[in-house]
Amino acid sequence: MLAIALQLRATGLLAQAPTLGTYPNTSIISGKNATITPSPARANTTSAVAYTNTNFTGLLSVNPGTAPVSVAIGDFNGDGNQNLATAKTNFGGFEGKVRAIENSSNTVDAGGDGHKMGITTGYALADDDTGDAFTVDVAMDSVYITPVFRLKAGQSSCPWEEGTANRDAPNLGLAGGATYTSVNIPAHEPAVFKLNLGNLSATNEDRVYGFTAIAGSNPDGAIIKLNGHPLNSQLIQYLVPFGEAVPLTLTVERGPVEYDYEDLVVAEVSECEFSPDVELADNSSMFFSALKLGVHFIRPCSEVAIYVPEQNWVVQNDDPIQPGTTRRITVSGYDLNSTDFQLVRVQYRRSDGDGAWINLPGTFKRHNPNWSGFVALPDPKPPVLGPSFTQFFWETAGLGDGPYEIHAWAVCTGDASDKPGFSQIIKGRIDREPPSLIGLPQPSDAVYTVRLQTAEGSVVRKVVLQRLP
Repeated sequence: MLAIALQLRATGLLAQAPTLGTYPNTSIISGKNATITPSPARANTTSAVAYTNTNFTGLLSVNPGTAPVSVAIGDFNGDGNQNLATAKTNFGGFEGKVRAIENSSNTVDAGGDGHKMGITTGYALADDDTGDAFTVDVAMDSVYITPVFRLKAGQSSCPWEEGTANRDAPNLGLAGGATYTSVNIPAHEPAVFKLNLGNLSATNEDRVYGFTAIAGSNPDGAIIKLNGHPLNSQLIQYLVPFGEAVPLTLTVERGPVEYDYEDLVVAEVSECEFSPDVELADNSSMFFSALKLGVHFIRPCSEVAIYVPEQNWVVQNDDPIQPGTTRRITVSGYDLNSTDFQLVRVQYRRSDGDGAWINLPGTFKRHNPNWSGFVALPDPKPPVLGPSFTQFFWETAGLGDGPYEIHAWAVCTGDASDKPGFSQIIKGRIDREPPSLIGLPQPSDAVYTVRLQTAEGSVVRKVVLQRLP
């Protein structure tokens, strides 16, 4: 229940005693307003004021002439319920009380008389963001006799109040020597951008900002990574000291189809202001500092892809699908109509090795029969690629257990010699050695001794362990 103190006060003529009259009981429908008029009318008074001393926000007024008291019903305390404001004077006294009831009601009890009448209005100024501060002038409205507030100065955030210092001011920029557009990037390599997160807070504070990529600016699915981790439109938080720069490394990898990407938008944002500012990505905003980046990958003479095996393949003993040590690799997606496209080469390497690629043993390459130089090759002609796919076979005997990678390489000649095509790197592992025990089993003499404590004393039991064959 919200209690609001009310004082009834009026100024009167000294020669005659002022009277308030009697205020009858009145019913009010929830959500409506009502006026309560005393009988007889108030006399020998020159003015009256209405005010409350809590966060009551309804309208409660006094007419100087006939002295009706207006009573309102509404959600005055912000709790989602209809509240009732009532006025009641003390019989024969000069003061009364107003209260706001938490639940809806439709009855008002008012009555009595007195020499003075008035209502006290109270207010509280507060902000739920630590560090926000305001300087406010408070005046009184001459007509409604209610407080009027004028903001003079301050500092604010979440949201920022116009007329105050903005505590949040993200400032994203390129690091020295970086450019907005990267060109001639090999299709299988990432473009690298060096960025700096900045903070231009008007209050010289360290602030937490979010970094993100705007999904709507990337319809072709470029793979954007922040410090090596995929950035999928989520906000990554950074504490940015005032006046300093926090360095970032952003990489952009080619998506599934396109080679050219323009206007990829990344931004440093004030998190609490981010939602309304998403639509302002193309405009200047004090809460949204954005950069537009572009990447142009080299389009190869032919694309190429590995369809078998899939990611996370495993070579193991007694494999029911591919028994033995030979593994099948299926290559497709190449363009036999490209006369600059010479051949496909399949290679492997250890993931934890020196990074050098090794040709598959045996037949590691197949030629394009439509390559411009194929006819000039000596007979017998080398093996050629199939019309839609080609199978290579990888002999893994002799390779140690561990993580491995495979890829296919489309070799180009002529004017396209610097435009090779590369498949996605397919990762897996060879795991043929079963787990084994390390060290000697205990107890070493195969006799396990147990000492039991009973009511009669200590008892020793020995168990002889037998090693399994």
